[in-house]
Amino acid sequence: MVVSHRFIRFVMIDMYVLDLDGKAVKVTDLAGAIEQAGQFKDYKHEDPAFAELDQRLNAYWHDLYEKLLQLQMTLSGTSTAHEK
Repeated sequence: MVVSHRFIRFVMIDMYVLDLDGKAVKVTDLAGAIEQAGQFKDYKHEDPAFAELDQRLNAYWHDLYEKLLQLQMTLSGTSTAHEK
């Protein structure tokens, strides 16, 4: 009797994206990170005194959101329209 064993090896790869400040942000839950960045990218204070801060934070989260989506597309083997 011949028994064949197949082993599946999973390799965990640390994922990082660079934020607007050039700092590496480790991504441990890509779907969760996309969801979080998607929620944060359009938040703003009701008080107009925070307009400048809101502008910087919105730019940060929009940038991070786009980079996370790009990472997701890269991992899934899909491409965006502007890459074609």
